Amino acid sequence: MSGDLRATKFSFQDIFHSLTCALRFEEMLDCILAVALRELDADEGSLLLRIGEEDPTLKMLASRGLPEEILTRGYVPWKGSLSERVMREMAAVIVNGEHPQRDELPTPLRPRRILSALCAPLVVQGKAIGTLNLNRTRPDRQPFDERHLATARMLAAQAAMVISNHQLQEQIAQQERLATIGQVMTSIAHCMKNVLTAVHGGLGILRIALEQDDIAQARQHFELLRRNVMLMSNLVLDLLDCAKERQPLRQMFLVSELASYLGDILSHRAREQGIELILEAPSDLEFWGDKDQLSRAMLNLALNAIEACATKPYPSGEQPRVSFRATRQPAKQLPLAPPDAAKASEWLVLEITDNGPGIPEEQQKVMWELFFSTKGTKGTGIGLPAARKVVREHGGKILVRSEVGVGTTFTILLPFYREE
Repeated sequence: MSGDLRATKFSFQDIFHSLTCALRFEEMLDCILAVALRELDADEGSLLLRIGEEDPTLKMLASRGLPEEILTRGYVPWKGSLSERVMREMAAVIVNGEHPQRDELPTPLRPRRILSALCAPLVVQGKAIGTLNLNRTRPDRQPFDERHLATARMLAAQAAMVISNHQLQEQIAQQERLATIGQVMTSIAHCMKNVLTAVHGGLGILRIALEQDDIAQARQHFELLRRNVMLMSNLVLDLLDCAKERQPLRQMFLVSELASYLGDILSHRAREQGIELILEAPSDLEFWGDKDQLSRAMLNLALNAIEACATKPYPSGEQPRVSFRATRQPAKQLPLAPPDAAKASEWLVLEITDNGPGIPEEQQKVMWELFFSTKGTKGTGIGLPAARKVVREHGGKILVRSEVGVGTTFTILLPFYREE
């Protein structure tokens, strides 16, 4: 290889093209290592990173051509290694001839011959964070020499930049996650506060009713308390649903039970706000699924519909309305892609429709994102993502059709799987 870098096949365009083709952090590093092996004609190589000052190992971020026992372990010792010397001196070095392998950690590696080793530091803001290591191992090879160091330094600088950018992105993502957690906790606390205020007031009235032996009033406020406690329970269970993947606890149930559940929780609220609540489901329609999860999913959609209707100024003669309908339909009559249509010949169709203000198109693109809410501190941004997750875990899909000023329809399609 010539001492002039322009005489080699290597160019910045070459490595930048490799990086633009790579989609993941690991792929970027592998691209850099592949270019290094090619341009420096090495037999094996690795990119090593030191995680912390107290860590006795170097983590292997990328490798090519190394023995299986090294790859399996995934790290190399720090103390006494060539990388330790290079990072301490902040200078690339070449070691020619067989050199002893020092391994003071458990599971020592068997000795192996390395004809020539080249090690260059990965430097970020004046600090060495790792090394680029290249070896020539075949006995017929010539050792590395000083002419190879400039190329190695250039590639090591590129790898250091990729690692630094990745670490910065992780820090930003962590800060965003913490900020999001703070926002959602504020929203949840606000919702809980409202519900608890109603519970506290209901308890006071219930106590007075019991002291006066007013059973009718006591029964009325007991139902109010029960509904509010169920709303709090639904919020907590939605959080658990969003937190991890889970298999639905399938059982046979009547779909009309979903309608009864919605009526039980929402009829009082709808009546207070002057909203007509329509619940329609065949009395003999059965479905094999997780009734509790589906009930919460439908409650989230119906509750959103009621809250939306409460914000719309209706013209004279038009009454706010929210409806739930359940039907059984053949797959060929539904807007299903061929892979979905093949799941079952018949599907359960659940619809929540309102004549509220509708959802603007720009909001429809982001409304499924966790914690996104248009209600400010009054919303948690959990209900819609939790509902969609439950539907997907049942092998179904959820569709939305909305027109601003006219209303919205959420349609849930669930395949009729059988117990067997």
